[in-house]
Parts: sequence; structure tokens; C-alpha cells
Amino acid sequence: MTKQEVAASVAEKANISRDQAVKAVEAMIGTIMNAVSNGDEVTLRGFGTFKTVIRRAKKARDISRR
Repeated sequence: MTKQEVAASVAEKANISRDQAVKAVEAMIGTIMNAVSNGDEVTLRGFGTFKTVIRRAKKARDISRR
């Protein structure tokens, strides 16, 4: 499902215009992205948690060599 499809569904369910729904979806995504980039954790109950996770670098391998 794309962002436009999400906005169309929100517009239909909330009985608002598609433009308003697009703005709402973009505002929500932007807010989550800003919070996570600032090191915060965003939890939406029943949906999921957004947070930054630092992982070790993986060891690369050259698959063209055998």
C-alpha cells in the first residue's frame, strides 16, 4: 500500500477531502521521522514501535571469487 492509498483510505474513513488526508498522513510520517532522528522512540499501540537501532557492520564478501 502506498502513501497515496493510505491517504485515500483515511479520507474515506474520516469523511475528509483527499488533500486534507494527504497532509495529515505526511504530517504524521514527518513527526515520526523527526522524533526517531532525534533519538526518541515512537510507540503506536497495536501498530508498532519506531526507534533507531545501532548495529555492528557486517563483514563483506566478494561473491565473484570462489
